[in-house]
Amino acid sequence: MTHSRNIIFYALLIVELRNETFVITANEQLVELYIDGELQSLTNGDNWTLPDYTQLQPTDRLIALKATNMDDPQCSGVLASVYDGSLLTNGAWKCTQLEEVNWANLGFDASSWPNAVQYGSNGNHIQCDQQQFFGDISSNSQWIWTADLDNNLTVYCRGYLRECNFYNVKDI
Repeated sequence: MTHSRNIIFYALLIVELRNETFVITANEQLVELYIDGELQSLTNGDNWTLPDYTQLQPTDRLIALKATNMDDPQCSGVLASVYDGSLLTNGAWKCTQLEEVNWANLGFDASSWPNAVQYGSNGNHIQCDQQQFFGDISSNSQWIWTADLDNNLTVYCRGYLRECNFYNVKDI
């Protein structure tokens, strides 16, 4: 007698990081910061010259934020990194001017959002006369925003520390 059986395994792969500090600023204002959908407390969100610091946990995956710039749109941007360089603001982030329901949550599908536009590195925002280098933010981080600085005064951005991948393994 021949037995045939199908076994399906679903594996969840999560790469863990050490506890690290996430450092962020937004010119002109960082309005909201979320980690894995949880709203974080901001000390300096309304002063772009002083970054905010948030301790990340080894299983944290998603950074989501809302930022505005009403005074000088040419200087709009978000700049951030984790101390060890495992996360940098760059063109891999997704940014849009449209607020959507649950946009800051894990599981939200931002695949239709455009990639962030890079406007120069830490200390060199290419559209802005006001320059400042942030010593606690990686020099490889990029100022990011949407493509239209003049008309997108508020943006919503998402960046992953790491993404979960589900693997479907079939044993026949």
